[in-house]
Parts: sequence; C-alpha cells; structure tokens
Amino acid sequence: MRILFTSNLKNNNSFIDGIVERLRNQIVVDASVDGFWKRNTHLNYDIVHMQWPEELFQWKDITHADIERMIKQISYWKSRGARFIVTRHNYKPHVLNNLYDLLYLEVYQLADTIVHYSKYSIEEFKVRYSGFCCKKIEHKVIYLPWYTNLLNECNMFEARRYLNISNDKKVILIFGKIRHSHERRFALKVFRKLKNKKKLLIAPQLFSSTPSKMQILDWIHFKLQKLLLSKNKSVLTMPGYLPDNEIQYYMNAADVVFLPRFDVLNSGVHILAFTFNKLVVGPKSGSVGEILDSSQNPTFEVGNVNDAVSKIEKSFEVPAEQVQNYSFAKAHMNWSTVVSNHLNLYKGTNK
Repeated sequence: MRILFTSNLKNNNSFIDGIVERLRNQIVVDASVDGFWKRNTHLNYDIVHMQWPEELFQWKDITHADIERMIKQISYWKSRGARFIVTRHNYKPHVLNNLYDLLYLEVYQLADTIVHYSKYSIEEFKVRYSGFCCKKIEHKVIYLPWYTNLLNECNMFEARRYLNISNDKKVILIFGKIRHSHERRFALKVFRKLKNKKKLLIAPQLFSSTPSKMQILDWIHFKLQKLLLSKNKSVLTMPGYLPDNEIQYYMNAADVVFLPRFDVLNSGVHILAFTFNKLVVGPKSGSVGEILDSSQNPTFEVGNVNDAVSKIEKSFEVPAEQVQNYSFAKAHMNWSTVVSNHLNLYKGTNK
C-alpha cells in the first residue's frame, strides 16, 4: 500500500511529521505538495490524503484557473485508482480570499472519505453542504493526537521560577494565535472581570495578528491596547514565535487554560493542555465544545463574558489531582490509536 500526503514535512506542523513517521513503520508514505502536482505514469497511490487544500497554493490567493487545475489533478489520481481522503480542519480557511470557499467545496465534492475530529463536525458538515455534496461520502472520526513530542520535565514551581511568577498567583494561560480582534477583546473583558486579586494572564500570542490599516478603528484599538497592556504587570505577552522547548514552562505554570474562541471548529490547544493535564475552559461550540464536554471540562456560552468568568473562577477551586485530562488524552488521543485508526481507514477496515 502506498499513500500520498499532500503536505510537506518539517513545515512547523508536528501532526504531519508525527503521523507520517509512524505510518512509515507499516506502509509506504510520501508527503509532498510537489508530489501531488506531478503526473508520473510509473507511480500509483492507493490513497491520496489531503489536509489543507490551501497548502497546495502556498497559502496564497488563488484564481479560478488554480481551482480547475486542482480538480483535474485530483481527478487524475482517482482515475489511476486512488481513493481521495480529506481531513476537515476548519470551517473555512484562515485566509480571506473568497475563492477558498469554492476551493473547499470542490475538494469535498471529489472526496471519497472525510476525516473529522468530532461527531459534531460530521453533522455540521452535512448541514452546511446539504445542497452540494452527495450522500455517498464516507465520514470518519479520528481524534488529533496528543503532544508527547514536547518536553515536559518541570513541575509548576519550577516553571513559575523560570518565568519569574510567584507561586501565589492564579495563572490563566491563553495559548495559540488570537487571530480576531473580537476574541482578544472578549478575553481581556473576561480577565478584567475576574475577582481574584492574585490573577495573572499569560497570553504569548495575544497580539500575533495585526489588523490591516484599512480597518482603521480596529488598528487604532489594537495599538492602544498593546501599549496599555505592556505596562500592566498582571498580563504577560511576548512577541514572535514560542519555541517548542519553551512550551512546557507556560503550560506547567498555568492553573487553567482559557480558549476565548468564537467561531472555531477545531483546535489543538485543548489537546496540548490535556497532554500537560491542565484544566481547560472553552466555548460550548464546535469539536472543541464536544471534546471538552465529554472530558468534563467547563464550557461557556460563546461570547458570554459572565459565563466565562464564572467557569474560570470555579476552575480555580479544582485541585490539580482531580484533573483527569492526561488520562483522557492517553485513552483517546494516543499515537498508537490515531495511527491504527488511519491504517484501518486506508485499508477499508473498522474496529
């Protein structure tokens, strides 16, 4: 059996590197964007597995001609006997080019199987694309794997000493990029309303996405907020990318991980937090809400400041020894299970 992942390795995505490395112990796996576009008459694939359609175009703006070229290439591989599988990561691309919505639609219409990260994603997909995608598409749920590739060699006290945080602080960690101004404003409103006087917010990438100067009000608010928070000792942010070997300090220093998301389907942040056995407070929506509910983590109504405040304050009272997120991840998100589920999918078997 030979599989083509239409993604490049060593491209700041530990999932692709991890799944390909482990699958190669049992089957032949190629991983390359260029490999997708080639027409090699001597090479056939049993499976072509696409993760992010926009990666085929280097995450740049596309044209109708690009979409037509992609459709022809997928059809080429299918004509040579390949099953076409797509993993659904997002509702829509993070890029703003409207043609990407059409790109996603065309990809899904050609798919034989779509992999989801939750049952919610399957049901939402069927509603969203009810007028377009045919019913013959196979849908499968396979969880994202946990992040056992990351260092985890310090406890809370050591992590806080490294970050110069006192042990009496109640630390809320917002991890990952905040791409939207309304999510950043929501997060800060929630933090301000928390009554605990020892509260401390760590948000390494709170200001990672700068609004365009064309959005003048958002841009001005962004700059003012960034300036004011730089003088606020109860909020810690940092510029740039956080190296993998630093993640353990931020995770282990936290009392709770907070996901201030609005319209999000999937996220790796809660799985990262589970790997470090951290309690997660997140939105009651998407795959994130489904997984948090099933693992008994507190969820809040999307955009409801008071509800989020209440859930975070209650989470402060939960003893660390009562948090079972590591056990949940070990049972459902371990690499052995994730790889086995992919192999069963490729081979057309189910357990």
